[in-house]
Amino acid sequence: MQKEKSSLRLFWCLFFIYTMNTFTKIAFSAVTAAMIKDGVLTKTQAGTVSGIFWLVYAVGQFVGGSLACRHPIALLKLSLIGGGVANLLMAFSNSYIPILIIWSSNGIVQMGFWPSVLYILTNYILPEQRNKSLTYIAYCYGIGSILSHICTAVVLTHFSWNVVFIWCAMMSFISVIPVFYIKRTLIPQLSEGIKMPKAEKKEKEYLPKGFVWKSGLMFFCTLLLIKSFTESGIKTWMPTILMESHGVSPSFTSVLSVVLLVLNLFGVSIGAMIYRKLRENEVNTLLFQYLTVVPLMALLLGFRSMNVYVLTIIFSLITVMLYGSGQVMSMYYPSRFQKVGGVAFMGGVLNCFAAIGNVIASYANGLIADLYGWDITIIVWNGAIIFFVLVTLILMPTWKKFRREQGIK
Repeated sequence: MQKEKSSLRLFWCLFFIYTMNTFTKIAFSAVTAAMIKDGVLTKTQAGTVSGIFWLVYAVGQFVGGSLACRHPIALLKLSLIGGGVANLLMAFSNSYIPILIIWSSNGIVQMGFWPSVLYILTNYILPEQRNKSLTYIAYCYGIGSILSHICTAVVLTHFSWNVVFIWCAMMSFISVIPVFYIKRTLIPQLSEGIKMPKAEKKEKEYLPKGFVWKSGLMFFCTLLLIKSFTESGIKTWMPTILMESHGVSPSFTSVLSVVLLVLNLFGVSIGAMIYRKLRENEVNTLLFQYLTVVPLMALLLGFRSMNVYVLTIIFSLITVMLYGSGQVMSMYYPSRFQKVGGVAFMGGVLNCFAAIGNVIASYANGLIADLYGWDITIIVWNGAIIFFVLVTLILMPTWKKFRREQGIK
């Protein structure tokens, strides 16, 4: 009973930490418009700062994934304290170069956060609570994003954008407190009587022997790139498409952005339900989710003649399904490697490719829209979804063989 309580407390501590950490990563995007309006940055400079952050963050995931199995607590502290310092410095920066350097540094210190959270979840949460924990932890980013937007809107109503960074820094510093509780109380309680996997030994014995191909890792990385490119593109440019094609107001799109963040939380529950119904098979789950998206994406080809509310509903359904697929690739799949000590490494690699997908989406979608218009952009999104389905079909035999070799039913 005591271990069950400790396991639940550990989960809620991680849930709080992860949610608050979201503030420190998306603070810049939340105030970008205000910084541009005040003449602190140009649009090009703002795009460069955001792009460099995600590039540095992506590369750092390889390092963070390798270190998280040995030093998860230290990496959590580094991310929370370092992220807090970076946000605090941003509050007092008013020119391009310092902002670029500081926000890039924030990307570096965030390198081991997610791999560490994933490692602690899969190694210390009790097995009977683990699957639910992996599902519910997926809500953190969505909830953090919603809270961040609300807090930003409130702060900017009364103060300047600088205060938003100060607020995010304070949240990050406060989040360090539960980390000490996890280290000193919860992990010792949950470790008692549990033989933990020797990560370094297991990885040396297992990972080099065709691990990348046997586990389908490169296929999953490719799928994450496609998912990030499409989802980020739709979420970013959907408001602009609605404004230019149907003349909706900026206030409508602002409300819609928040509504989409809320709806995405349902994507987590839907994804978890599909995963259970399909006997916890990651590839089958992804195939089902994207086969559902294919006809919805095809409907978007007629977006100009479609009722604005019908179009909004279709956009929303697509983003819900795409968001739900992320937990399959970023959480359920890496958790399969707990026995061989590869959870943190796999989580880091996959998070890296998700970040790269966001970087590509930031530039490629806008470029395609500028050069060829929204019709061609939507055709590209359709092609990306179909390509995703094809990759999952190719991956199926590899994943089936891997599950059999690992004794996964």
